[in-house]
Amino acid sequence: MICQHCGGHVEWKGPLSNLPHTECSKCGARNSQVPEIEEPDSWTECQDCGGEGLDTDSCECEAFEDICCCAEPKPSPCQTCNGKGGWEIDE
Repeated sequence: MICQHCGGHVEWKGPLSNLPHTECSKCGARNSQVPEIEEPDSWTECQDCGGEGLDTDSCECEAFEDICCCAEPKPSPCQTCNGKGGWEIDE
């Protein structure tokens, strides 16, 4: 977080069970953080891989083998999102 007065770093103060206020490490101002503005999420996770970009039901070797015999199968890239985990939405 950033202080609205001096631009310094703002941290939570107090025990983890009770964080009563924030304080600027530069000027000492209390509760002076700039509110964070949430931007709309333009990323959509792939429904088939859950955003991981991997198809855990198949191994990389299955692209050229009928049956996987690997000791430690390596998941292949998700076919739906091409291994990216999702896609950007253009607005």
